[in-house]
Amino acid sequence: TGGVFNEVTPLTDTDISWSVSGWGYLIALDFKTKQSDHLDWFGKMSQRAGSAGKRTFIKWLTNTNLQANPTVDDGNSLFDNTNHANDCDPSGAGKSLNYENLHTANDKLGAQTDSNGEPLFVEGRWIICGPTNRAPAQTLVSSEFNPDSANNEPNYFKGVLKGSIVSPYLGNDWYLSADASEFETFELGFLDDAMQPQIFSLDPSVSDEYFKTKKFMWRVEQYFGGAWVDWRGVTRGSQNV
Repeated sequence: TGGVFNEVTPLTDTDISWSVSGWGYLIALDFKTKQSDHLDWFGKMSQRAGSAGKRTFIKWLTNTNLQANPTVDDGNSLFDNTNHANDCDPSGAGKSLNYENLHTANDKLGAQTDSNGEPLFVEGRWIICGPTNRAPAQTLVSSEFNPDSANNEPNYFKGVLKGSIVSPYLGNDWYLSADASEFETFELGFLDDAMQPQIFSLDPSVSDEYFKTKKFMWRVEQYFGGAWVDWRGVTRGSQNV
């Protein structure tokens, strides 16, 4: 009709940087102890190191980057009801993980907007919780009906939620998160894509170090890091640390 297209304002991007840190330990075993290892404790070093690495990673991910409420890129705490409107329990009194409170958490996600005040259409997909909330989380994910109603009301979250993630370090705390494939949340990386702990051993058959010390040695290490890319993708349902 002869109208003029309006130009779109150039997009801007924010660089959120993070570093990879290393965790590990060195184990030295003398010949006498090795010969006395009748239970094959050191023979299972790979399995034990993997378990320790898994615990270290989960504790860092759920405690340091979630439960500890870290400062994010805008200078505010991750869960900040004043600046982020993503905390259902700012008093810390403890909110039960039930149908009503989960709806409140999901509504807070859905109310998030961009810098122009436009809705972001964020939907909760994952319940993140401690062991005490494992059962109610699973019920809310899979039940056909609202578990808190006797009227056989349909469970809105059936088919909406993808599942629950349980961390033994979270206690009574629970959170609701978007799925990273739909909305950017937390970015995580491993050095050289090594997602499992790396184990390096001193081979007695080729090492002159063993000849001098008569010791077996292992070095176990793991490198990972990450940061919150967008705090609008997660809501705290209850913090009762």
